[in-house]
Amino acid sequence: MKWSSPEDEIDFGMLPLIRHLGFDNVADYIQNFKHDEAFLLRPNATSTWLVPVASCAVYVVLVFALPQFLKKTNAFHLSLLLPIWNLFLTILSVFMSAGILPSLLNYPYTHGPFNTFCDPTRMRFDGPVGFWLWVFLLSKYLELLDTLWLILRKKSVIFLHWYHHATVIFLFTALFYYRAITGAHSAAVNSAIHVIMYWYFYRVESGAKLWWGFILTALQIMQMIAGLVANGFFMHYRMQGINCSSDWAVLTFSLSYAIIGSYFVLFVLFFRKRWLMKREVRKEKTQ
Repeated sequence: MKWSSPEDEIDFGMLPLIRHLGFDNVADYIQNFKHDEAFLLRPNATSTWLVPVASCAVYVVLVFALPQFLKKTNAFHLSLLLPIWNLFLTILSVFMSAGILPSLLNYPYTHGPFNTFCDPTRMRFDGPVGFWLWVFLLSKYLELLDTLWLILRKKSVIFLHWYHHATVIFLFTALFYYRAITGAHSAAVNSAIHVIMYWYFYRVESGAKLWWGFILTALQIMQMIAGLVANGFFMHYRMQGINCSSDWAVLTFSLSYAIIGSYFVLFVLFFRKRWLMKREVRKEKTQ
């Protein structure tokens, strides 16, 4: 099968819009993005493990220390900031989803179903898709601020929240750095769900009363199931001796299964506590 280069692929993402807005240099950089040694050696969030390790260490310390430091202060309302923040992350998620998801959906038609889960060329980490995968990784650092807003408002930070925010940085740093194709799948689905999630948060922070929060949690559970299935295909091919995309296959597979598996369990427990148990309580009150 003849493999086309990222520059020859039909663009399904945001490049036409970016060029239309007059940012041709940005569009050229995205089009010619290379996930190679030269890129990894330049100072960025993937050039050294010190960045994710230090960021997550500081983050976890602040999760527990900052509420104690602010114990005697009044809660910040952030009524103007939070709608803007969530709308910004909604728009960013739209860009990332549009930059990654359509190309992956088109991949079975251009390269065959097998190469959807096994990408020996690692080409999907170059060009527009590779660029948006890099932006997706950087967005995980931005999302750490979600926890800060909770703490400033004197809201409880549950284990699922801070554990997810801390570990997802490690997971996607490894998947991106070692070019595991399952990282592209996870980023595509996650960014699409985050469009819905942050739009939901934007509407709620704007004063709307929404009934479909349980659907959002169900989608997150389905995302974890999809991630586990994709990793299963990936490792199945590797065990057959097929050179699927990933420089450290066992590491990326083990890390993905451990972290995504833990997310699945935690989101199921959250769904039960947040939605099912509440319905049971309401039924008991009406009887």
